[in-house]
Amino acid sequence: QSRCIVALTNGRILITDKGGVIYESKGPENAEIHSILLNPDNVLYAATSKGIFHIHLNSILNGNPTQPDWLLLSPLQANHLTYSHEIELWASSPIGVIRFDIEAEKIIQKNAGLEDAYIDAVIESKDQQGVFIQTVHRVYKLIGNQLQHIQLPTRFDFNKIKCIEARSKDELWIGTEKDGLWKMSIDKWTQYSMTDGLPSNNISSLRLDSFGNLWVGTSNGLSRLDDQHWITIGPQMGMPQTQVYSLSYNLKTKSLFAGTEWGGTMQLDASNIRNHERPEFARNQLFQEGKPLIILGNHLAVEHPPTAGFNEILHNLPYSSWLLTGDFDPSGNLWLGRQWSGGGLIKMNWPSPEALEPEFEEMWTKKDGLRNANIWSIWAESQHRVWLGTE
Repeated sequence: QSRCIVALTNGRILITDKGGVIYESKGPENAEIHSILLNPDNVLYAATSKGIFHIHLNSILNGNPTQPDWLLLSPLQANHLTYSHEIELWASSPIGVIRFDIEAEKIIQKNAGLEDAYIDAVIESKDQQGVFIQTVHRVYKLIGNQLQHIQLPTRFDFNKIKCIEARSKDELWIGTEKDGLWKMSIDKWTQYSMTDGLPSNNISSLRLDSFGNLWVGTSNGLSRLDDQHWITIGPQMGMPQTQVYSLSYNLKTKSLFAGTEWGGTMQLDASNIRNHERPEFARNQLFQEGKPLIILGNHLAVEHPPTAGFNEILHNLPYSSWLLTGDFDPSGNLWLGRQWSGGGLIKMNWPSPEALEPEFEEMWTKKDGLRNANIWSIWAESQHRVWLGTE
């Protein structure tokens, strides 16, 4: 009840409790993990780029340090997992929806009739009367073996669906990328946006709790719909104002877990908000003559002056950069490591700690001889010798 399981994008699995990390290992086959799910028997399922795997965690949760083996359930790439009341595991994949019989651990059905087979999510309604299937632009309802295409408002034709949640077979919530939150009740549609109190119209996650409240994770923070009123859980309550990628609810402890972009995993209880972030997974912080410089995704932020908060000073690094690490060499040059879009190494000249903007100098990628251009760590020994830790 006090533990949290975290899957990291680099394929590692962590189990934490109040005392810190109690278990850490590589995921199955060093694959990219898309989602995880723990069933009531403490079997952890992982949907990955190399298939669907499961592992029995009873020995670990009981204090046994011996690491169990990951077992392959299906070689099909999967994106999202759902555990239904009928003791079935649902998985979404690029080829459609797959349903497993948990006890037999085999595929028993592949649903046909989907207009676009690439599935983002499969969920079961809270009343256990229906299963909803989400694609990028469509939503389907499965009752028994009948697959029904839900007619969405016409504006959905050009709007990406990012998440869904269902209170019953007749009440569905849909989060979109640019158009806020939509509620379908029977056949009536209602839209909620920033004008209604949401912190952003980019909705990334949804979760209903046991009290009937709807939690909404957005690109700019977390909100809750409580008796038709929107409440934003902001920094003044201890919740960072950042992207909330995923939401999970613990029925036993009545706790909500929020996976954020910069704030780690947040646990929200009735009386407080706790952070489960490991310091070494925080964004890199550099210092030049005592002045902090923070790497934030594809731009830099610097505290200038120290009491004025962080100012973004570089917005458009070349070639769609995503920064992971950096270091200053003794001559004051700033070296930055990129990931994605070809990766690469960037060298900048930083004139002085008071300079608001560095001067871009050079960039190296695989074309220039880097064996692996996704760079995770840097030590700038001198302006002529730099050590790189790559993927």
